[in-house]
Amino acid sequence: MDTDKPQADNSEAYHTLGWILDNADTGFFIVAASPQMQKKIAARFKSSRVAVYDYSRDAKPYSYPDIKAWVNTCGDEDVYFILNMQLAFSNEAGIISEDCMLSFNMSRDILANEKKIWVFFMTAEAEYRLSTFAYDIYSYVRQKAYFLDEDERNATMEIMAPYEEIHDYAKIKEALQRYSEIEKACMELPLETTPQNQLLSAAISLSNIAYLYFDCTDYNNALILLKKVKDVREKILGAEHPDTAKAYNIIAIPYYEQGDYSKALEWYGKALAIREKVLGAEHPDTATTYNNMAIVYAGQGDYSKALEWYGKALAIREKVLGAEHPDTARTYDNMANVYSEQGDYSKALEWYGKALAVREKVLGVEHPDTARIYNSIAKVKSHLE
Repeated sequence: MDTDKPQADNSEAYHTLGWILDNADTGFFIVAASPQMQKKIAARFKSSRVAVYDYSRDAKPYSYPDIKAWVNTCGDEDVYFILNMQLAFSNEAGIISEDCMLSFNMSRDILANEKKIWVFFMTAEAEYRLSTFAYDIYSYVRQKAYFLDEDERNATMEIMAPYEEIHDYAKIKEALQRYSEIEKACMELPLETTPQNQLLSAAISLSNIAYLYFDCTDYNNALILLKKVKDVREKILGAEHPDTAKAYNIIAIPYYEQGDYSKALEWYGKALAIREKVLGAEHPDTATTYNNMAIVYAGQGDYSKALEWYGKALAIREKVLGAEHPDTARTYDNMANVYSEQGDYSKALEWYGKALAVREKVLGVEHPDTARIYNSIAKVKSHLE
């Protein structure tokens, strides 16, 4: 199931960025990473087709004329890396400013008209603030990649550290105990009198702690935290904001895991209504909700409905992300599972084959996801013998 959960390492993020450079023709992309990681990533993907503009060399508020003047100095490059956008979003006092982000948002059409691949690098905090104050630019963003800092992790990502060993329940329980005071403090923040930035920060922490509850199957406590996150986002961001949709999307997961499929579909439906309206019917986040609704229908045993919704997700992912993207492969895999459950093993092998081709090429033959496909194919073949 697609959960919007942070990754425990950078392998998928590197694959995502590599896929962007290999397959995209034009468009907006976002990389969320620390300033140190931004430089490492840019160095790793440096080539004759990549031009780099780094705000850390001349920190100043975002201005399209400045970017245009730089573009005019470039040669034949078709990929523009814009590093340290968090500095471009900051005012003279060094504080991330709504006005600076709105200025960036206002220039989105003329940037798009350059017909280049724009990769905007920024810290996770800046990316979150951008989605808060200028979220309509996300209808232009085709893909995002989130990188952990390989040297030091910020407080939010530290909460996710136990995911590196997600089957070690003792460590998960210990982590929940360690973050119990943070959880309690965040839950007690009143919606009416707490500053908005503090509430939004608390919502991020509560979301991450909720994932820990997921991994020890404590869905009731996860729901308590996620409903607080929902309340925060509805109050501050509104009922039609992409981050509110994300909250709805995640609330559906514990209902699904507990077998309450009608509730899961209800919350996915809320997320879908926002994503289709705000992001559009061909956005990857919309495909995520289509995919998740299909999983619920499959759980109910309604395989025709499941295939219908997987088909909706697949149409977007193949068109927007391409046939060799890991998310596309995940949908191939999911469709194969449905055909296998129906007993249509020849169809299952066909779709597992599609998933395997992508996984072997993108992730390699020794990746755990590739190994899982090998195992699935072996099980299906056993039914045909």
